[in-house]
Amino acid sequence: MVARNWRAGFLFFLVAISCSQPDEIRSPLRKVNVEDSYVTFEGRWRSIAQTGSIKLPRLNTVSGICDRETRTCQENIARLYGKGEWLANSPGYLSVTNLEFRVIEWSSARIVARYEAPVADFELRVSLPDRSVERSFRETKARGSETADSKIAGHWVLE
Repeated sequence: MVARNWRAGFLFFLVAISCSQPDEIRSPLRKVNVEDSYVTFEGRWRSIAQTGSIKLPRLNTVSGICDRETRTCQENIARLYGKGEWLANSPGYLSVTNLEFRVIEWSSARIVARYEAPVADFELRVSLPDRSVERSFRETKARGSETADSKIAGHWVLE
C-alpha cells in the first residue's frame, strides 16, 4: 500500500510540472518517515557540491523507500532542466530516473545504501535520529569505463 501511494504521488507531481511554467513549480517539502521495516523520504535534492558539466538542476523532486527485508532502497527523481541547464544551448528537458540501491548498513542510527553504475558509484545515507538524507556520487573506472573521471562528483541533501 505504501508503494502504491508513493508512486501515485510521484506521478501526480510529473503531471503537474508538465502543465506549469518553471518559475511556478514547487517540490514537496522534505518528509522522512521511519518505521520498523521501512523508511520513506520525499522532497528535493539541494546541491552541496557538484563538479562536471551535467549537474542536478534546482527544479527536481525525489521520493524513495528503503526496505529492511529486501535490503534495498528505491529512489525516483524527476528533474526539470531549464534552457541551457542540461547542456550548453539545449532546450528545456524533463528527466525521470529510478535507481535501486543495495543496503550495506542498517542500524538504529543510519542506513547506508549503494548503487554501482558502470561509470559511477552512488550512495544514499539516511540518519534515522535526525531524519535527514544525503546522496553522493563519484565517477569511477572500477567497472571498465574508459572515460570516467574521479574528479567528477556530487553531494546533495534532502530538503
